[in-house]
Amino acid sequence: MSDLIFPIPLSQYFQNAELERLKLARAAEIAYIKEKNELALKYKEDETEIEKSRFISMVNALGADTLRAMATAESDHNLSMLNALGLQSTLITDGTTPVNLLTTAHGLIGSVFKGSSRKRTSDVLDDVDGK
Repeated sequence: MSDLIFPIPLSQYFQNAELERLKLARAAEIAYIKEKNELALKYKEDETEIEKSRFISMVNALGADTLRAMATAESDHNLSMLNALGLQSTLITDGTTPVNLLTTAHGLIGSVFKGSSRKRTSDVLDDVDGK
């Protein structure tokens, strides 16, 4: 007789209802997360646009020549300091790349050899001593 009132078993009816409730809850949760992500994206886009316009206004206020001078100030200063020392040749490295000391030394002190690409050690010492 209970089969006439409930064509499916009562436990299955409750399981289907619970499943439908969970589906609706998950759909609502997904919609909430999607809306939250869209809002966060819109916020970041607005924030980026504000930062971009702020940067452009700062660059325009300073001017291209000032920014160029600021960017090259350190190297210009180093160059003027080396010129003040009266050095004829220098070797400046960042220390991370290897330097071939044999060819570098020949290039740096090549003016000592005066024309000859190679001299014996005694000839170089004679040139240094003034003999």
